[in-house]
Amino acid sequence: MNNEALELQQRLLDKIEEWHNSPAFGKGKTDKQKYVRAKGMLQATHPDVLTEVLGITSVPDVPLQAMNRIRTMDLGTLKKLEIFRGLGDKVVGHHMSAFGAISGALENQSPERRLELLNRAIDSDYITGMDPKGIGPIRTSIHQPIAHQGDFSGKKPGYKVESFSNTDNIEDIWTSLESSLKQQKGSYLDARNHQSTQDLISASKGAFGSDLITELDLPMDIRAEASKAADPIAQRMDNIITEFSGNDAKIQNNAKRLLETLPERQVASISKLGLKRNALRFGAAVPFAGAVIGFGQAGHAASQGDYAGAAAHTVGAVVGEVPIFGDVAVETFTGTSVADGGLDGQQRLQQQIKQKEQEKTNRQEVLRKDPTQERGYETIGRVINSGWTKLGQLRDTILN
Repeated sequence: MNNEALELQQRLLDKIEEWHNSPAFGKGKTDKQKYVRAKGMLQATHPDVLTEVLGITSVPDVPLQAMNRIRTMDLGTLKKLEIFRGLGDKVVGHHMSAFGAISGALENQSPERRLELLNRAIDSDYITGMDPKGIGPIRTSIHQPIAHQGDFSGKKPGYKVESFSNTDNIEDIWTSLESSLKQQKGSYLDARNHQSTQDLISASKGAFGSDLITELDLPMDIRAEASKAADPIAQRMDNIITEFSGNDAKIQNNAKRLLETLPERQVASISKLGLKRNALRFGAAVPFAGAVIGFGQAGHAASQGDYAGAAAHTVGAVVGEVPIFGDVAVETFTGTSVADGGLDGQQRLQQQIKQKEQEKTNRQEVLRKDPTQERGYETIGRVINSGWTKLGQLRDTILN
């Protein structure tokens, strides 16, 4: 855990409180709403996520600007993750845990006790605050009735955590917080399993070659690029989903064909996610990206029968651009592609997979001996682990 990140979070909270206590507060009709949301989202966001994922590294001198910085980040993150914007039944970003429901456990705690509770939450696979990993795209029609169990206020029995003081037993606080998070996660899983969400998953697999709806470990920049790239096709995608709802294969196939009808300018936007027309013909759409894929080299390798080498060149095209590749598919942090060197594609991929397996084992042993290091590893580590898994899946797909 970075102590500077914890201090930064507290200074931002203090600035927002300073605005709340100033004569200027209350002159705007929405001041109270803005204050409650900004404070609630900030205190529910792990400090490491705040700095390492969201990129907040400073505190404005003006209290109002501190509130606006958090508010802008909060709303901007939601907007970036609303893949397939423009559908008739709008897609919205749903927080797995409502800040208002859990504020009672966090708002009166010291920074250290608040951090302890947030650590326990993440260790138990509950994501809170503005962490993109805890924001899932779902349809508006199921947002309130299913994801929030009919109550946007967060006061539903079992959801709302009672208010605790800084002197209350932290085990009692955690018990109450965990109960709320468990119930809220169950509601999200109900929404994720709803047919409307499954249709979005099928559309995403067809358009992007990957599930960008529920695979929330993917870096925010990739999901944001998907949202932007999908804008021109949203209306026609909506027609496909409506016509073939419940039929995974037909939605995927029609989504793929939809790409083939688009002008080159629109395809160029989607190609940033690894989906140029020749990629579709190549038959192995890369399930994540963030830079223009080197399909020329990949196609040449494939034509020579080196399909693993083709995958390696595809990976090599995005080294240094995509976090899950930047540490997973390179020999060193200097950016050496897995496609470089004397080994063929299959040998190099196998070597990298074995190396990652050993590094993962070593890391787990370090954390077992010294759990205090967990927060420092977890935020970046979960991205590395996700990329490692996906690289293995890509290898298996091509080699088989």
